[in-house]
This record gives sequence, structure tokens and C-alpha cells, in this order.
Amino acid sequence: MEDVSLTAERRPVVELHHGIPVADDYRHLEHADDPVVQAWAKAQALHAAAMLGTIPGRRQLAQRIDALAAAVPLTIRELVRHPDGGLFYLRQATGDEVASVCIRHGATGSERVLVDPATLPQSVDGHAAVMFFEPSPDGAKLLYGLTMAGSEEQTLRVLDVGTGATLPLAIDRIESVYVPPSWLPDGRGFLYSRRQPPVAGAAASDTYRFTQVFLQSMDDDAGEEGTFIFGAGAPGAPPLEPMDFPAVVVPAGSSWAIGQVNHGDEVDLSLWALPLPDLGSPHARWRQICGRDDQVTAFSVHGDEIFLLTAREAPRYQVVRT
Repeated sequence: MEDVSLTAERRPVVELHHGIPVADDYRHLEHADDPVVQAWAKAQALHAAAMLGTIPGRRQLAQRIDALAAAVPLTIRELVRHPDGGLFYLRQATGDEVASVCIRHGATGSERVLVDPATLPQSVDGHAAVMFFEPSPDGAKLLYGLTMAGSEEQTLRVLDVGTGATLPLAIDRIESVYVPPSWLPDGRGFLYSRRQPPVAGAAASDTYRFTQVFLQSMDDDAGEEGTFIFGAGAPGAPPLEPMDFPAVVVPAGSSWAIGQVNHGDEVDLSLWALPLPDLGSPHARWRQICGRDDQVTAFSVHGDEIFLLTAREAPRYQVVRT
């Protein structure tokens, strides 16, 4: 007879979508703080462990995997090199739960840890992890994003590489899935996309609506939010749909800022251009390069030219230049 603790209770929730009733029997399982849900999840975990434990040779296989993993003392990934010889990267030693951001000066220079999430005060109440990092053009500053306990919520911080001190600036609700925060070419500021703040009584998904792009000046390192430059309602910016995800990038060696819009989970991009000196100006006027119908999935900028990968009238894709 089946253990009733392994059977999730049905609690039907019916919603009307475009005139069609859609039932969800198990939405209550999304409430991880519910003691009933926690007990069900624990029972599932114990049952799975008991079943997996009966597999012949499983213990020996696990021991062999552990031995092979221990043979690699550490992993290094996401290397970023700067003209002065500095090398920034993520380092994770065997046994470390999360990676640290490190720097090494020159081929023979010593390694220095810049951000170790395990030692941060935030880690007292939950595990912190670095989701992204971006050195400034001169390597003097470091942008990095922290997330807690596996959450998608990210907070952006700025570190002084020379002193190792983190600046007071802390910006939450960072959206870095499509385009992570990036520096301006002169290093005097940086760009980031930010979700909306949660509103009491509103759906949690509303924070993903009308994401905005900001320009943060390093002259105001204690400010909470920079200048709104791109997104629905920004000066000179195009109207966007609620679930569009805007971002702004400044390609290396170019005098243009590119406004990039991801339309939800679609692969096609919409792109706009703005002369770099106009970035942050109330008189900015973004000019469209391509839209959804152009089926552009990637781009690259070289000087005053932009190269686009497009499937429009090209089922096997083609590269075009304008």
C-alpha cells in the first residue's frame, strides 16, 4: 500500500486565461514555508534516498567519483585580462561551496582574493555566491553581484581593487541574466538593468515587469540609484512591452551606446543606437537599428559599423552589416 505521506494533496486552483479555464492542482506546493509542504518534500527525499540506496555498486561508484573530484585541487574560470597584466578570475578549491573572485598581477605574480562570499557578513544567515563580476577598464574597481541562498535576486557592489574595500553603494534587484552590469569606457560610471520593487498585495511576478536601465556615476558612490536612461518612459527611449528586458552596452572602441531588448524568452532581439556623449542626457533620442521582424539573434559593433546575425529571409542565418 502506498505511503500517504508521499501523495501530494490536490488543492485545485482554477484561473481563466483567454476565456479558457485552466486548473492547477498543486500550486500550494510552491509555498515552501508551509509545514505540510515541507513534510511532503522531506518524505519524498527520504523515499528517493532509500530507493537509490538499493542500486548495486552505488556506494563504490560514489567513492570513486569523490576520489576523482578530490584529485583536482581547484578550478579557475571566467578569466578577464587587462592591458596592465592583471588577471581577474573565479577560483574554487576542492571543498569550497562557492567560488571567490581573485586577481593575479603578471604571469608570476601572487594571487590575491578580492571577494570571498563565504567570509561576508551576509553569509551568516545564508550562503552568498558571486553571480557576475566586471573589472573597470583600468582594473582599479570591480563590479560584482551577490545572491543569497540560491535566490535569483542579486545585489550589485563595487570594490576598490587597490585597498580591497567595498564601497557603500549597494543596488538590489539587479537583472543580469541577459546582460550583466558593465563599465563605461572611461570607468567613470557603469550601466545596469534593474527590476521593479515588490509592491504589497501585488503578484511576485510583477517585479519582472517594466525593467529599467540606469547609468550610475562613480562620483556618487553612496547613491542608491543612478539615472534612468533606457526602458519604457526613459527620455527618448522607445515604448516597450511590460515583459521586455532592456539593457545598454557600450562596445569597446565604439562611440555608440547600444540599447538591447530581449522580448521575454524569445531569441530575437530589438536594438537601438545612441551617440555615446548623449548617454544620460534628458535630450537623448534613441534610433532603432532592428526590430522583432528582422529576426536578429546576435550582434557585434566595430567602430561605426554593426554586424547582425539574422534569420530574416535566411533560414540558415546570414551576417549583415550596416
